[in-house]
Amino acid sequence: DLAAMAKIITKYTSIAGCLTLDVQNGTLGYRTLFTLPENVDSEKLKRIIDNLNRKQFKVIEVEDLQAE
Repeated sequence: DLAAMAKIITKYTSIAGCLTLDVQNGTLGYRTLFTLPENVDSEKLKRIIDNLNRKQFKVIEVEDLQAE
């Protein structure tokens, strides 16, 4: 799943960082945090999220690290 998510994201932009959480045997799901470059605008982010959701990868939260 990580490779599939990364492939979707890198169609639009590079990935600055990636972190996976809650990866344990018997866990139904896990969380993956991707950090994208600061030059990703809201339209490009929307396209990335739409594509991930279409492939059944749920985007639960987006945090803008540039926001005050």
